[in-house]
Amino acid sequence: MTKAALRTLHLSRRKALSDAEKRAAFSVITEKACARLAPYDSIGIYVSVGDEVDTHAIIRWALAHGKRVSVPKVVEGSLRFIEIHALEDCVHAKFGLLEPFSSIAASEPQIHVVPMLAFNQRRYRLGYGKGFYDAYLKHYSGMTLGLCFADDEEPDLMEDPWDVPLNEILSER
Repeated sequence: MTKAALRTLHLSRRKALSDAEKRAAFSVITEKACARLAPYDSIGIYVSVGDEVDTHAIIRWALAHGKRVSVPKVVEGSLRFIEIHALEDCVHAKFGLLEPFSSIAASEPQIHVVPMLAFNQRRYRLGYGKGFYDAYLKHYSGMTLGLCFADDEEPDLMEDPWDVPLNEILSER
């Protein structure tokens, strides 16, 4: 199955989840993610939108615990991470994403929480098809953590030469 077909499949699976199922999964994933992020002082994390695994509670937790939090912004065709002090530092931007209104790059975070639609057992992720994260992660040497629904493990996902495996993936299971 092509990556485009897998994207369609996994997006439809997410849309089919009830609000209660999503909330239950988010609660477990949030608890696991906060425990996993606790040792780190600086965190790069996506600001979730739509049916993505919700990161808003994780971001609030990190800020409340004195972590330096940076979130992605697409600048001149590539990802740049910008430090925020509250979710309100973000506005709606291209692709329906929430991005910081500032463009001042943060120092490189110790760990990145990466968005994904699906994953395989080798910890490769299926992203949204724009390639921004793979291009960024190719030059990043810190820890990478993916957040995904357990049912989005995809045995048919084959990686391409430019794909970058994650160090760890958390789900609700």
